[in-house]
Amino acid sequence: MGLRNTVTGGPLRRRVSRVADITDMEAVREVVEALKEHACSPEDRITRFVGECREHLESRGIDPVPSAVEGNVTDAGFEHPDLEWYCARVVSLGYVLSKVAARGDAWLAAGLAMDIGRASVQMSIGGFDAKADGLARGRALAKEARSKKAATWREPARTEAKRIWTENPALSASDVARRLHKRGIANTVGFNTLRRAIAKSASKSW
Repeated sequence: MGLRNTVTGGPLRRRVSRVADITDMEAVREVVEALKEHACSPEDRITRFVGECREHLESRGIDPVPSAVEGNVTDAGFEHPDLEWYCARVVSLGYVLSKVAARGDAWLAAGLAMDIGRASVQMSIGGFDAKADGLARGRALAKEARSKKAATWREPARTEAKRIWTENPALSASDVARRLHKRGIANTVGFNTLRRAIAKSASKSW
């Protein structure tokens, strides 16, 4: 039967695969030989993917520093399932994966690599490859709308957080976020999103 070419993905992540039926040993041998010539290690593939996500965030004016990238994306007005949200997730996971792999924790590294792969699949399913140009054209309006929506809870939360820290300067951002939620402030927002938002304005010198 021989080899068949299959094409997946859109213009940004297009993949051409060579497929052979398992009963067609000649075609299977051709696939194996091709893999030997063009093999790409998982490390190289993930590193390249993380780099592409970093470049995309930088092109949007978002600082991709791993320790703050997810909060930076939120502050810029993006949320799930925006491409920027996924890129931030991949950059963050890639950074943690590099640290875990360096200390030799193979099972945790494998799990993180699977999370990155899952994000890649979700990005493709969301149609980001095929719709990239259209998304770019509508990004400014969407960002403005999300920023206005975030402002309705972010500033009141930061104001109340400042008051709490004035009374209890030893509290962590997580502690303050829990108190805000208990008081009904920003309780429609995820805990981690709230924690990052107030942490950016935190100053223990108040």
